[in-house]
Amino acid sequence: MPEAARRVGRSSVVMARAESLERSAMWWMWKRGQWSRKCSMVSGIVLHQGRRDQETDIGGASET
Repeated sequence: MPEAARRVGRSSVVMARAESLERSAMWWMWKRGQWSRKCSMVSGIVLHQGRRDQETDIGGASET
């Protein structure tokens, strides 16, 4: 009986540790996702601005 209780206790500790690890992994993945989303947004804005500048340059050159 004590051995079974000990086994249950150990498994619950392992489960708790695994759960905390899983939670931290999820948090890191979310954090990384937020960063990648932010980076992609910034790069998209920069690309869009660059494209717009090129378009205005082309437009100005064709007008003159």
